[in-house]
Amino acid sequence: MAHSTEVLREVFDKSDTNGNGAIEVKELVSLMRAAGQTITRPEAEALIREFDKNSNGTLEFQEFVTMMNAFVEKGGHRPQSEKQRIFDLLDQNQDGVISKSELKFVMNEILKEGMSDPELDEMMREADTDHDGVINFDEFNAMAAKMKIFNSC
Repeated sequence: MAHSTEVLREVFDKSDTNGNGAIEVKELVSLMRAAGQTITRPEAEALIREFDKNSNGTLEFQEFVTMMNAFVEKGGHRPQSEKQRIFDLLDQNQDGVISKSELKFVMNEILKEGMSDPELDEMMREADTDHDGVINFDEFNAMAAKMKIFNSC
């Protein structure tokens, strides 16, 4: 799998559909929908306002990384319920765990990583510390912290 910054860059670039180097409200809404979440335009506007440090109404890459940090980074300034939002994006059927098929969808369809089944199996083995075949929220947090997925560049 690509380095975590590269993964975030890839998600950012794919979400920046007009190629202007920034995520606009409609692009953030589309990104969330592609990840299986519904978000209203006002919610997207509020997210952008919160993380838009230069106040231009969009999220540049570093602002996007900061937003992702705030959602997931263990010990971050966001409440646990907010950190759960990223987990919920991955948990497409909302059963409280991430299955191999959900992980495969995210890695291959959203992030376009093209991971093989053996690579996905290895990722699941590393993350699934209680060996129940799925990734719960605590395991997800531990995996994200270990991989430093959402650390700033």
